[in-house]
Amino acid sequence: MNRRSFCLTLSALPVGLLTAPAAEAFPRLRRRGRANGPAAPAPVEAPPAAHAFSEQFDEADWWKTNWGVGMMPNHAERIDVARDLSGSGKGLHVAVPQGSNLGTDFSHYFRSYGVDEPETATFEYAIKFGPTFTGHGKLPGFVGTYGRGGWGGRKANGQNGWSARLGFSAANPEFVGVSYYSYHIDQKQSHGDSFAWRSSVGADDAPGFRFLRDQWYTLRGTVRLNTPGEADGELLAWIDGQPALAQRGMRFRDVERLKIERFWFNVWHGGGKPAPVDMDVTFANVRIS
Repeated sequence: MNRRSFCLTLSALPVGLLTAPAAEAFPRLRRRGRANGPAAPAPVEAPPAAHAFSEQFDEADWWKTNWGVGMMPNHAERIDVARDLSGSGKGLHVAVPQGSNLGTDFSHYFRSYGVDEPETATFEYAIKFGPTFTGHGKLPGFVGTYGRGGWGGRKANGQNGWSARLGFSAANPEFVGVSYYSYHIDQKQSHGDSFAWRSSVGADDAPGFRFLRDQWYTLRGTVRLNTPGEADGELLAWIDGQPALAQRGMRFRDVERLKIERFWFNVWHGGGKPAPVDMDVTFANVRIS
């Protein structure tokens, strides 16, 4: 099967440079981890496709053009960021108020923009966790839920839907962890499985990457849907251009009609437990291609 490739990235790089490290301007942490057994091959970037947009939050009504919503999304605010983060010097600040689960919630549906739903897609965005960011929950990523399955305790069965948003774990006061939070055919429980973004690829015992609060990072992730009936799907990840995950052998679907429906820009605290304090996260350089 010839798969369409679709690359969603949030950066100022031209499309032809997507295979290069995306954020030389962003600070990097030293990665530690010792391989135990044979190392998995490093993630390989999907080639860019024709459809592309870069969300720089430069327009006052930015939400209209690429996201199809009629007003500023909940708890979201344009703010100034350094121009080496965004060519426009703007980013999106998302608050999660104490006692609330919702940060913000909006989507880019591919079909709404005359684009066939892809089977491979890559996102990239800059992110900074606020100083009080805590608990666990969800961050933006790709889904194919179609209003039927693959989120919110609706277990994926291969025909109803799937998802691969990002998740965060921030109970430790020193750092935040990031993972793929995925609903897939082989999940053992009603809610999704977490696949941690690590300090190195190919070592099951490599520690999860420690994101410091109040510091910018660039996240890039590729989702490759499996061939229906085969276990050849992939979840790939990079942090500041360095490989952080190569989870292969995934099964998201058993039917051809399930594709990558949308990029879900969702910030959510929980599960069901609301934020214990006011917390926030800031995004910049969002790009889809």
